[in-house]
Amino acid sequence: MHVSRAFPVAPLCRQSPDGSLVASLNASTVTVISTQSLRTKNTIQLPASLSKPFSSFAWSPSSKYLLVAGPEQIYVFSALDASFKAAIDSPGLGPGKAPLVKFGARDSEVIACSAVGLKLSIYDLSSSRAVDVANPKFHHPGTASKTFAIRPKTGDLVILSRTAGKDVISIHDPVTREVQRSWNADSVDAQGVLWTPNGEWLLLWESAAHGHKLWVYTPDGELFQDLDAGVLSQPENLDLAPGIRLCQPSPLSDLCAIADYSTTINIISTAKWRREIALTHPSTIEPTDSLQVWQEQLGVSPDGQPTCTFVRATQAISPGGLADSKAYSAAAAELKTGCVSALFDVSSSLLATKLEDAPSTLWIWDLSTAELRAVLVFHSPVTFSWHHSSRELLLISCQDDTRPGVSYLWDPLSQGPSTLLADDYLLRKKPSTTPVKPQITWLNLKDQDPILFLSNDQNGRLLSLLDDDKEMSLWKDDDGEDQSTVDDTFAFKIT
Repeated sequence: MHVSRAFPVAPLCRQSPDGSLVASLNASTVTVISTQSLRTKNTIQLPASLSKPFSSFAWSPSSKYLLVAGPEQIYVFSALDASFKAAIDSPGLGPGKAPLVKFGARDSEVIACSAVGLKLSIYDLSSSRAVDVANPKFHHPGTASKTFAIRPKTGDLVILSRTAGKDVISIHDPVTREVQRSWNADSVDAQGVLWTPNGEWLLLWESAAHGHKLWVYTPDGELFQDLDAGVLSQPENLDLAPGIRLCQPSPLSDLCAIADYSTTINIISTAKWRREIALTHPSTIEPTDSLQVWQEQLGVSPDGQPTCTFVRATQAISPGGLADSKAYSAAAAELKTGCVSALFDVSSSLLATKLEDAPSTLWIWDLSTAELRAVLVFHSPVTFSWHHSSRELLLISCQDDTRPGVSYLWDPLSQGPSTLLADDYLLRKKPSTTPVKPQITWLNLKDQDPILFLSNDQNGRLLSLLDDDKEMSLWKDDDGEDQSTVDDTFAFKIT
């Protein structure tokens, strides 16, 4: 594995969509660093009129522009030079922190949702005009993104609003954002709207309190099909059971995972919009030759350092639930059930899932055989993400505050998850009054072998998962000098 030299970052940093740059937001400046040379490419002074606290910091779709939003102004500027600056003064977001401010389908478009949910505003920086849509359905920070969706490739914008007790869907022109079509949905209380990744289908699903219901529309808003409990649920879940909790299309748009509050996930084929597979999480897991079950084992080394290894189970086990996790208080709210996360890998051949009542267990399903391929049992709740271009490669992050910066890598051919400790690479040069939990994410570079981006409140590093004997062309400085080192303390082989 190759490790880059450390480079400075701020507690709030963002990598660009193409992975070529990392921007850090400080009190009054933004610093942009190249992930190729690891050198500072630009430092931008923020205007004095941009007051704190900052509510949003985001990259544009092309990775050319940045956005910083404060209470009374949204500031947009070029990342690498001074060729473009724009300010949206008094955007009318209302009191408090804006739940959502981000770029739209193009660099000249900004979408902002008011703090009290009165309107969703679309600003066109090239024409200095705005389009307001009243009463967006969702406006809280955790749900505002569910009220609109941008169609891939074309940029059509669909917005879900609520007027006079009715759910309303509107489709807006890719350029002018004027309404092309608007209609009252058949839903009682819709919970989200999204496009499939290929942009061929528009999906709307009903609140779980009103049963299993999914509507499939064509791009121009024509209803193609409505799916009910007969397609979206198992027979034993039909009567009085809560409906859809999660709707997740695959990257190839050929499949869609639908989960409710049971332990079953239904995989829908988008070619026919019919159920292809029903995946049920067993309460007891029996390891077999084709099903690997790995359990995390924590210990202490002879020199007093904590250790982490994984042992393959040989006997039946039952995954631990919320009550077994120290990260969840005994006074927590009523326990919930069902699948809380489901993500397809880039090839749509594997599906990783997590149940809310077992947040420290990951289930890896082989969709070609409709069987479990692996179960990974950790000591703490985890989150996970597949690599965007390398198939069947999973990054898992520990969410226990007592073990900050602990992550794992897994692929089907590995002998259990490999542990990666961010603090082994991100030493703090000076004490911090408000230390930030170290983060490990995938770098978004296209057409590259997998690279990890590690950061804390002071510095960042890049880790390439290339074999040590492969030529390393990344992280060359302006004089062509290699800025990486080979680290053999973490073994992981990409196949």
